[in-house]
Amino acid sequence: MTDSRAIRLPLVSFLMPVAMAFGLSAQAIQPAVSKPARVEQSVPKQGGRPANFPIAVVDVSKASVHTKAMKSGLEELKKMHASYQAALGVLSKQLESLDLEISLMKIPSPEKVEKQIEMSGLIRRREASKKFYDAALTDRRTKMDVLVYREIEAGLAELAKKNGILLVLRKRAHMSTEEVIKQGGTAEEATKRQIGTDRLRDVLYHAPAIDLTEDLIKYLKG
Repeated sequence: MTDSRAIRLPLVSFLMPVAMAFGLSAQAIQPAVSKPARVEQSVPKQGGRPANFPIAVVDVSKASVHTKAMKSGLEELKKMHASYQAALGVLSKQLESLDLEISLMKIPSPEKVEKQIEMSGLIRRREASKKFYDAALTDRRTKMDVLVYREIEAGLAELAKKNGILLVLRKRAHMSTEEVIKQGGTAEEATKRQIGTDRLRDVLYHAPAIDLTEDLIKYLKG
């Protein structure tokens, strides 16, 4: 196969004197080199994000706040905590009263020993109650987290199917420098927070258009 450059170079050398005689430059007789046309591809949009784009990200923490499971769970946890604190408060008052009564008994006596034994029993009872209440609250939080996860999972599956999304990645957001400064922090503290968050983030960058968080929140609100 003949190399076109081998033919083109002698031809240019041959035509050069002719071109100069007519006042033409060397560039004028160089054969034009065609360049491939750049094709701009536009991505069709659906709402604020590309339509049928196969990848999306979601800020799960932000969306979780709007789940029914978290709203009802937090309300129940609040009531449980108030009830437990009231019960522990009663035991604490009994202990304070008994401690004062014992402190007024200057002379050792069988009655004083009985009060001390009673006080030791109340202390053990309060500690046992506190452990029971903490375990109950932890168990309720765990159940809430499971229900929240299931609700988020169901919402994502529905939205992904509806929008033709094949992959959803977790987006862990961090506070901006401006937000940290508004709360009394410094730019250096903001940078440290961002570095710490980046170690946990699954997505280090994403185009805003593929963020599905707001769509998920709307879905969860029903």
